[in-house]
Amino acid sequence: MSNTFSLDSWLGLSEQNNTITITDDSEPEARKIGGQYVVIQGNSVYVHIREGPWITAGKEFNWPRKFGMPGFSINKHIVDFADGHKHTIRIINSHDRDRCYEITTNVVMEFIEEYNSIDDKRGARLYVVPWRIFRTLHQNVTSIVQLFHAGDA
Repeated sequence: MSNTFSLDSWLGLSEQNNTITITDDSEPEARKIGGQYVVIQGNSVYVHIREGPWITAGKEFNWPRKFGMPGFSINKHIVDFADGHKHTIRIINSHDRDRCYEITTNVVMEFIEEYNSIDDKRGARLYVVPWRIFRTLHQNVTSIVQLFHAGDA
């Protein structure tokens, strides 16, 4: 871990500038990582969360209040893949087609090391990270969501 990175500085940055507009014309690629479909486009790995955020995650993992309660679960294999390829992770929530939520693997790993919010579900290790520390990216994600649905068929 780099000494120049800090979860608190990421939080400060995301509070000041947490909404960014994105356009990416590179061709998306759908694949399975760790048993879960993802879409890779440019330097990002998109993960589709169909159930929405885990509303009580903060309470269940005893996070400090500054992180709030809702969190997103990210498969460890996806985090490892994104880290190895220097990609960011972008979460698409089922209810939003005009935005996604971005986080770097450095932020995920620092948070997990500090707060140990790990869950094992159906044989998959999941890192649970507060929704509040993701950056909101305004981007039409409809075509990416359609790739997830094509993978389910």
